[in-house]
Amino acid sequence: MAVVSRRLSGAIAVGCLAAVLLSALLWGCESRNEDRFEADMAGDTGAATVNPEKTGADDPVGAEPDHISWPGDIEHTDQPLLGVLESGPAADPGPDYELDREVGGSEGGSKRVRRVRDLIDGLSTTQVAARRRAAIDLANAVREVDDKIAMAAWIAPLVEAGLKDDDATVRQYAGRALMRALQVVDDSWTLQAPTEALLDELSSDSASLKQRQYCAVALSVTVAKTKDQAFLVGVVGPLVTATTCDPDGGVREYAGRALMRALERTDDQWELQTAAEALVDTLDGELSLLKQRQYAAVTVASIAGRITDEAFLVRRIEPLVMAATCDPDKGVRQYAGRAFQRILEKVDDEAALIPALSPLAAALGHEETQTRQYAAWALATVAPRIKDAATLKGIVAPLTEAAANGKHRHTREYSKRALQSIRKRF
Repeated sequence: MAVVSRRLSGAIAVGCLAAVLLSALLWGCESRNEDRFEADMAGDTGAATVNPEKTGADDPVGAEPDHISWPGDIEHTDQPLLGVLESGPAADPGPDYELDREVGGSEGGSKRVRRVRDLIDGLSTTQVAARRRAAIDLANAVREVDDKIAMAAWIAPLVEAGLKDDDATVRQYAGRALMRALQVVDDSWTLQAPTEALLDELSSDSASLKQRQYCAVALSVTVAKTKDQAFLVGVVGPLVTATTCDPDGGVREYAGRALMRALERTDDQWELQTAAEALVDTLDGELSLLKQRQYAAVTVASIAGRITDEAFLVRRIEPLVMAATCDPDKGVRQYAGRAFQRILEKVDDEAALIPALSPLAAALGHEETQTRQYAAWALATVAPRIKDAATLKGIVAPLTEAAANGKHRHTREYSKRALQSIRKRF
């Protein structure tokens, strides 16, 4: 009986130990599942992205009125437009051909790199059908590669095929592969050579519309990553021409984006003035389209404060004020107004400022609230700099009306300030 009792006690102890171990194992599995769930949830922060174009906007009149905002329909995006990179095959790649999407394998990244390298070698064959097959496969295979060093070595042959190949299908799919490489590679020196090639093609009289569109889109990527100021000086001229003169709206838009990026990184006075002159002429042009004027206003606003030649700025006051007060588009008025604000920080010449008084006074009756607020602020800023009493008397009536009956307090307050400065002259 004692032996049986000891055996029974041992069995019970073993059973209890097994139960404890099983419970611990199950708890551990649940704990790991909870950890994994929490990690997955932590990855989904839901944080809103901030548009870099909307930050740092200066308001000339303090917290209000907030008359500086990015025009909604020209908001910056890195997504390709124009359909240049997303359309289907430009031509039949050949009979009995299937798209090869197998770019992985047991060797992982190294196999993918070798696969892309072999396809790039295929772009140089003399047979059109073989080049098409290589280009179409390449456009898919390159998406699986993140090796920046390998990508940098592929850019030159991709530029050659994407811009110069005789076959439209090869150009289109090699262009897609090139765009992927340009997005991955961020070395400024590596991107200079393709930038020059893209500029040459953009400026070529023989380049087709689709080629110019593609070049403009690609330049908006490469120029944004280029940091060499001396190099950027050379890209401003061709980009100004494309932004203001190309007959296609898509080319003008993306060339304009590239131009803004180039001008942000250069302080060369000649190039800044060249760009500003052409862009202000676009604002003042009767035939300029809406997006042309929008990009012109945004770009001039971004560079006006960095131009040091006061005589040059003086000559741009009148067209900028007219755009700030009379353009039918709100975004153009806002950014032309910001450009004029930057000029006021540098120009005190009475004769140069007098032509601005009349359109600003007329804008006090504009139908749009922010334009009226801006006009009142501008007059409160300009009026103290005018010494000629006769000139100032001409804007007393509209200022008096705005000061007494303005629908917004800022319009009333700044109109009163302008009137106070005028009374001191009488």
